[in-house]
Amino acid sequence: MRGGGADQIGAVLDTDEQNVSLRRRDLWLEKKIHEELGHLYPGQPWMLTVRHRYGYIKLCLPILMDIDYDCFISSYWSTHGKVLFKAAGEILERFEVPRARFDQDDMANAAARFGWAELWRTTLPGGIH
Repeated sequence: MRGGGADQIGAVLDTDEQNVSLRRRDLWLEKKIHEELGHLYPGQPWMLTVRHRYGYIKLCLPILMDIDYDCFISSYWSTHGKVLFKAAGEILERFEVPRARFDQDDMANAAARFGWAELWRTTLPGGIH
């Protein structure tokens, strides 16, 4: 699921997942997280992937990151999402993007400064490494 620069929710079902129930759960959680991220960091172009079958959530800012931040679904639920939302804020900070509404100039400046993630190579706390 990718949201970018707007309050739109767009999602693509994982066609590799044969279990329709798991696909629905993945999509439901992706929408839930996307909406919560939208309240915390409006319009930021997050890309989310949820895979209940494997027990993980992937979070990425594709314009800045060449790898994803991975979080266990169980960690997300046990912290009421705080582990993922803290990581999202830290991702923005590492790329010197304000923890605020999406601003195209801020994102363009970060992309020009950091390209494909020189700062991202360090490990964020609480994720799968």
